[in-house]
Amino acid sequence: MAITKFILPDIIGYCPFQLKVNPHMDTAAAESDEWMEKSGVLESTGMRKRYIGARFNYLSAACFPEANFDRFRLCCDYINALFAFDDVIDDGDLKEDIEGAKAAADIVMASLMNPKTCKPTFIAADMLRDFWERAVESATPGCRRRFIETMDLYVRAAYQQVVNRTTNDEPSIESFIQMRRDISALRPIWAVVEFALGVDLPDEVIEHPILQRLAIYANDLVSWCNDLYSFNCEQSRGHYSNLVPIAMKELDLDLQGGIDYVGDRIKAAIDSFVADKAALPSWGPEIDEQVRAYVRGMEYWVIGSIQWSFDSTRYFGSEHEEVKKTLCVTLWPQEHIPMPVSIQS
Repeated sequence: MAITKFILPDIIGYCPFQLKVNPHMDTAAAESDEWMEKSGVLESTGMRKRYIGARFNYLSAACFPEANFDRFRLCCDYINALFAFDDVIDDGDLKEDIEGAKAAADIVMASLMNPKTCKPTFIAADMLRDFWERAVESATPGCRRRFIETMDLYVRAAYQQVVNRTTNDEPSIESFIQMRRDISALRPIWAVVEFALGVDLPDEVIEHPILQRLAIYANDLVSWCNDLYSFNCEQSRGHYSNLVPIAMKELDLDLQGGIDYVGDRIKAAIDSFVADKAALPSWGPEIDEQVRAYVRGMEYWVIGSIQWSFDSTRYFGSEHEEVKKTLCVTLWPQEHIPMPVSIQS
């Protein structure tokens, strides 16, 4: 009998991190929506509908809840721009265009390296450039360097994913996890967390092995939860760059077995994060307070992105409230929600 449903693990019930929503959400969201309109990215009806249902500003509010208004406003713009780039690479005109994806990656980095002088016609790149031109003025030197370095890792990984998609490359579980850490965009997001909180952490603190492991655990948690929640949507479009089907193939699991495997790894990563957090050393009262805020920023991203996945229509469509309540997902047929994305390049 063909499988028609699967049950998601109860990650919200297991996760000890506290959800918090930025109090400036409504005002900043309205301004960021206006910024999106001016960018031209919402000109197509499909993209506009998709953007409204996705509630990206709520994601920002749940993931940057402690940012002041000015910094939170910029975080909203960054997340909106990031998804505009991700959508055109993942589902849009460039999803199987190797040369186009390489050019897009180059344009994004050129725009970030020269935000005041570079004027790209690729809309997602110009959105990222505009965000960075405004944010760079108040970002610390360490934050600026980390943002550029990790954005480069992200856009190169996005390009490589297009290559893998067109060549039918089939990674192992562990090689996929390594790639996923870059394609998730969480590495640059940790730099944006620094910016959002206004912390100024020395390199030797950011690079401490425990803090580095916490960043990896949080990256994996956001990524693996995203793979669970996006699986149905992705399989309906024939996309399988996802930990669930990769685990199913490598470990010879059925669909529920693949879902449970990813869920078990998520719970183990939560346990590792909590244990390592308790083992953080002290760098003195001033630095310790900033480290605590930075680690909370990672925790907010884990629980905030999970809650957003159920509270938006991006992954579960009109069924999202029912799925949140029951954790039961009905498999969609192929091309259940065709959503062409057209972004000028």
